[in-house]
Amino acid sequence: PATIDIPITAINDALVISSVAESLTYTEGGADVGVASRFTISDIDGNSVHSASVTIDNVQTGDLLKVTATDPIITPTYANGVLTLSGVSDLITYQEMLAKVMFSNTADKPSTVDRLVTIEVTDVDQFGAVGESTSVTRTVSVQGVNDAPILDAPILNVSQLSASFTEGDAALHLFEASGVEVSDADDTLLSGATVSMTSGYRPGEDILTVTGLPAGITAVFSNISGALILAGEATLANYITALSAITYTDVSDAPSTIGRTISLVVTDPQGQNSNSINLALSVKGVADAPEMNLNGMESGTGHRVVFVNSLYPDGVAIAAKAKLSDIDSPNIGSVTVTLTGESTDTLTLSESAQALVKANAMTLENTGTVLHFSSAASATVYESLLQGVLYTSTAEQGSDRSVSVRVVDASDSS
Repeated sequence: PATIDIPITAINDALVISSVAESLTYTEGGADVGVASRFTISDIDGNSVHSASVTIDNVQTGDLLKVTATDPIITPTYANGVLTLSGVSDLITYQEMLAKVMFSNTADKPSTVDRLVTIEVTDVDQFGAVGESTSVTRTVSVQGVNDAPILDAPILNVSQLSASFTEGDAALHLFEASGVEVSDADDTLLSGATVSMTSGYRPGEDILTVTGLPAGITAVFSNISGALILAGEATLANYITALSAITYTDVSDAPSTIGRTISLVVTDPQGQNSNSINLALSVKGVADAPEMNLNGMESGTGHRVVFVNSLYPDGVAIAAKAKLSDIDSPNIGSVTVTLTGESTDTLTLSESAQALVKANAMTLENTGTVLHFSSAASATVYESLLQGVLYTSTAEQGSDRSVSVRVVDASDSS
């Protein structure tokens, strides 16, 4: 019988990539996503892999691929959306390396376009050379996350903001000196800001105001809560201008000197609040002089009386309607009544006034023309004393005399 030799040439079969269907989603700032974590690689006629690549076909700003595993033979390199694995190794090793390929994005506002990621694996042919390539494409969804706006005070340390207001001062700009700045990684607008007194607020006394607001921003102050609310969508720069114009004033004549804490927060159009900047505000009072009116409720503070010997043998009251008050001090410290006249003139006290001096343990210095009362007592007590100061004279007639009254409160204001 004849023998026929039939040559058989082996042909390299491409390897096969199998995967389990799954939804791949990357969330901004979240965990990296494995693009081939559930892949298996098989090859009917071999066990060697020459190389592999993972390519983001529509790469966007901030996209990144990396492999979190290492191998002494396989070398990873990444550039422009392509991660390449080089070095001949077995199927299982490449499968394990690909399972550790991770997608992420470093942008603060990543594109939310779905990424098409192609995984390509190349085997080794029967001659040990580069063989056939097999590829699959997967879709990775990208979800953005709203970034909160950030408040900063670069001129001063944020944790050390402080200010001081003294009674009677002009309105105090709270944030102008600190150079408050606002930034937002994924927004160019703000929708609002809140300046609130989180401690120490005195309703009817503390006032927050803002003038010269940029277009699009409105402001409302609540006397109940002590909060100034700015609202309206406007640029970051316009809100910085508005914040620099916010002022504080205390309208009381006797302000509370308890410290106030003022907090600032801004809000982006998605309703997310920034960090807060706190300002420690100290309020200082100024001693107000007592108010005196020698003629009671009538106009003017002076008073004129007529003395006739025969009508007022015990003396005439120089200020029978005197009124005395002090808005920021409960007590008066001293009162001095001085008579400028003739040697025949004398200042004395009525019996009721003498009783008041004794009852309040006051020190009384009386030279006849000068009465000096000293001792802390209420304005009401001193008011009654003034009403009881009498003028008398042995002269039958003469020119007008003058009497001056000086009142000093407990804080030494007069």
